[in-house]
Amino acid sequence: MALESLVGDLCLHISWETDEACLAILYDQFPDAIQRGDITQDDPAAVAGLVRKHDRNEECLIIAAAGPPCPDFSQ
Repeated sequence: MALESLVGDLCLHISWETDEACLAILYDQFPDAIQRGDITQDDPAAVAGLVRKHDRNEECLIIAAAGPPCPDFSQ
């Protein structure tokens, strides 16, 4: 919500979530988000294809954000 207030509509919102309570909030507050489930089980090539589909000219800024208690995927 903070990002949308700064930049406006988002080109793509992808979410990886497995917690049922968080999913309920996601579906209620962000109905346009694409929910991908467990990030450790996702296919990076499929995610890249999804990004390319929404950003054909490679002009979008990609922001990856996580909140606690998310594991650290920075490596």
